[in-house]
Amino acid sequence: MSEAMTMPPLGEAPAKRTPTVYFIDDSATMREVIKIAFRRESINVITCADAASALAQFEQNRPDVVITDVIMPDQDGYSVCTQIKQNPQFSEVPVVLMSGVVNKSVADKAVSVKADELIRKPFQPQELIGRVKSLLEPKAASPAPVPDRSTQSCLSRSSRRNFRSSGNTTRLSKRRFAHSHK
Repeated sequence: MSEAMTMPPLGEAPAKRTPTVYFIDDSATMREVIKIAFRRESINVITCADAASALAQFEQNRPDVVITDVIMPDQDGYSVCTQIKQNPQFSEVPVVLMSGVVNKSVADKAVSVKADELIRKPFQPQELIGRVKSLLEPKAASPAPVPDRSTQSCLSRSSRRNFRSSGNTTRLSKRRFAHSHK
């Protein structure tokens, strides 16, 4: 069996696939803000009002990153994250959870469902764009330096055991961290 490979003309870089980000939030205002914020980025954003409609589209438009609100009417963001991470076809897709309340309990739950990031609402759209871009970088690349986010609460892939809230840092125990990643 032979495989054909199309080469770009000399001097031209091969065409890159535009990454697809799903943004799942029951707030029409949030969906519109995100569409506007990502308009200038080379990222295809698909906004969905509920988890079921987003998950139904994954086969046709594979996600590169999924951003989901934690509290939604049909199913919560934790459930969405669990479904993605348990599906072998999508288990490597980074998931960002958004929540208006971020505390140790929320952070522990985010870790238990293997979320890649947890971001506190409200947030600056540019901060979310930066996080999405870092999640889209190849895994072999070294992690970018993390700016001080003392006023934001976050859980990130590179420092998953650390959780910051209002300038205070809480560290998850090794046992709790290890238990949540079995």
